[in-house]
Amino acid sequence: LMFCESQKSKQIELAKAAGRNELQTMERLIAEGVSADAKDKHGTPALVLAAEGGHLNTLKLLHKHGANLEATSRAGVTTLIIAAFCGKADCAEALLEWGADKDAVNDSGWTALHWAADCGQLEIARLLVRARADRAKKATSGAYEGTTALDMAREAGEAEAFAGGRRRASRLGGGGGRQGVRRGGDAPRAGARGVGPAAPVPPRL
Repeated sequence: LMFCESQKSKQIELAKAAGRNELQTMERLIAEGVSADAKDKHGTPALVLAAEGGHLNTLKLLHKHGANLEATSRAGVTTLIIAAFCGKADCAEALLEWGADKDAVNDSGWTALHWAADCGQLEIARLLVRARADRAKKATSGAYEGTTALDMAREAGEAEAFAGGRRRASRLGGGGGRQGVRRGGDAPRAGARGVGPAAPVPPRL
């Protein structure tokens, strides 16, 4: 029992270290046998926490040690979805290169492309379109049920990004998305502050 508790504690420590970009701590824990798929006390994978913070080197370290690219938080948030929501283009690009599922959905039925469109993350939207993400996939719940990412982009006047346009992404994207999610869209909410019920606010980084 004590061994199991010790391992659980180390898994939580590794997940926290991933969110803080503490590479040396992570390397020590992995050398001690802690899985790269470790989760924090809220059930959020280390890989998701790393992407939320935009820690590309941490992502690379976890990937090197076999972290599951499709692991999700309790709300179904994948690493690619949180990278899209938070505007972490370098992380999103790496995940796509490694073969992350570009059409995976969270519990609200939104893909990474839905989040990129809703949050004005045009650079990430272009990355996803170039990777042949499904622009016709429809959200399955919430205020945008039945809506495609392209529909969202059209509403925001940004459909050009979905056609591979070259407009600068700086007007709406490039950092942390818009301040809020339109019409009650369900924010992914990954991180130590809790992955739980959907809420119409961005994740608190």
